[in-house]
Amino acid sequence: MTPHINHRRFGPSAGMVGFRLPHNASPEHRARYTALRQMVWRPRMAGDGHLGEHTGWTGIRFARRVLAPVVRGGALPGSPLPG
Repeated sequence: MTPHINHRRFGPSAGMVGFRLPHNASPEHRARYTALRQMVWRPRMAGDGHLGEHTGWTGIRFARRVLAPVVRGGALPGSPLPG
């Protein structure tokens, strides 16, 4: 388990298990989660420079080949990666 401190509690980090809507979330908080898109790290992402570490997604090649198409409305998380 990758430790993460959130509101003085330890638990698995979002990078490990994804973002989870709190059970006591307000309607406004729930509405904000609808805009969240999550992409699970896969070993094939290493070819674009994302080795699964905390900042791997910030690399230029990964951002250009994987993130930019998503931001532009293309492939959503869970879809096959471009190229």
